[in-house]
Amino acid sequence: MRIELDPAQRLLLWRLIARGGSCWQKHLHPVPSPEQRAPLESSRLIKTTRERGGNFIEVTDRGWAWAEDNMGCTFSAQSTVTAETLRLVLENMADCMERYQLPLAEVFRPEVGLEEAIRGAYQKLSQGRRNVRVRLADLRESLGKPKHMVDDVLSRMIKGKQLTLLRMDDPKKVEEADRQAAFKTPSGTELHLIYWGGGPS
Repeated sequence: MRIELDPAQRLLLWRLIARGGSCWQKHLHPVPSPEQRAPLESSRLIKTTRERGGNFIEVTDRGWAWAEDNMGCTFSAQSTVTAETLRLVLENMADCMERYQLPLAEVFRPEVGLEEAIRGAYQKLSQGRRNVRVRLADLRESLGKPKHMVDDVLSRMIKGKQLTLLRMDDPKKVEEADRQAAFKTPSGTELHLIYWGGGPS
């Protein structure tokens, strides 16, 4: 989502997200001014409602979507609330990890979990057999992960001689899905099959 926010505006949005997406304005310290809220309100990233207890601010669906698309944004380094916001974000992350039994390593070292996912997808598609050629298109569809992320892990696994990627023997059998899913070598060769086991026949 292409909406430009300055560091202070990003921080205000994340302060709200860290509190579950909504908060009474008076509970935010320092309290954001109308001028600070205005860009977020005009972009429909937040909604401010005047209640008897004061202003109630909540993140809209559009605001949540913006945050998901801008997880790597920077905040105002001079702000005194950056550290507090980070603490709340980490607390929420810890609760989520406990709820879904997600190890910390899978958050900060996704390639570790992705290697296991690739093995699992291969075993499922090969019906538990090794030394079977599996279409890379089917593997990618089963994983549901970004292509570049899978390719990075496949490269490491190839270098570690854990698996082999191959071209289809008959070019006529290469479908559009295979072309889209192909792993490209540095020389530009497209590989369409994944093979787990000894040297392929």
